[in-house]
Amino acid sequence: MTGPPVLRARNLARTYPVSRGPFRKPATLHALDGVSFAVPVGKTLAVVGESGCGKSTLGRLSAMIETPSAGRLEIDGTDAATRDPRERRRLRRAVQMVFQDPFASLNPRATIGGIVGEALAINGGLTEAERRQQVDEMLRRVGLSPDLANRYPHMLSGGQRQRVAIARALIPRPKLVIADEPTSALDLSIRAQVLNLLLDLQQEFGVAYLFISHDLPSVRHIADRVLVLYLGRTAEYGRSDAVLARPRHPYTRALLASAPRLDDGPRRPRRLLAGEPPSPLAPPGGCPLRTRCPHATALCAEVAPLPRRIDGRVVSCHHADHV
Repeated sequence: MTGPPVLRARNLARTYPVSRGPFRKPATLHALDGVSFAVPVGKTLAVVGESGCGKSTLGRLSAMIETPSAGRLEIDGTDAATRDPRERRRLRRAVQMVFQDPFASLNPRATIGGIVGEALAINGGLTEAERRQQVDEMLRRVGLSPDLANRYPHMLSGGQRQRVAIARALIPRPKLVIADEPTSALDLSIRAQVLNLLLDLQQEFGVAYLFISHDLPSVRHIADRVLVLYLGRTAEYGRSDAVLARPRHPYTRALLASAPRLDDGPRRPRRLLAGEPPSPLAPPGGCPLRTRCPHATALCAEVAPLPRRIDGRVVSCHHADHV
């Protein structure tokens, strides 16, 4: 498949005003600060980082739930923030979401058939029989029996409900699916089944994924590229095999060192960071990681590192060449 990336961000930023009391000026929270990336057609970009790093904000911007404060967000080659309402509706049909909790994201009063076929009913153009046929076929493709179409979400297991959520996202034939922690609410054995299902459906439909997760084993299994965020900024970005096998940023190394492993292969030395992440309302000057990084120097306190290309990936670290 060729053509422009399904999703491209250029210096994407999102800020929020935060009240500090009735007699003080609001503070500014920089949830995203100058993030750039691309999601090619039919590929998966995983976004990883600690809680509060900006992963979910990035997902909301990519789904056009919110608009960027600065920068450019292109969906299917079109700047999503500057389009008129009609064009934005067209772009929204190209982007669907799968949420973390399948029970909370499904209407408990709607049948499974009604949930999966809702997008077809909204877009129109099909008879009820044609919609039912497409719903039954999509349920089969996600590994569910069409007999479940008349049941309700509470009658299904967690894994089955997430398969329904995936079917609902894929039935309008989107170009991009944003999966926000899609396996974190599932049992370990079910996680592997859902990840393999996502990979199979990607091969079948050619859909691209923006896979938001803190589960690095899942990321290693599904992602073609990885974007590592820290306090809303890019720490490291590149091909998953390069970033996860040979990380060049201290933060990426710490994330990998803290991830659980079940295999008997050689263990990576543990390089856990000191302390807790600083407040996003008052990040440290210079490099935002410097207060926790064992490699920090005076340069890190004075100058914020700019993203630069090293060893086939983008890294924001003054010392990435030799740490």
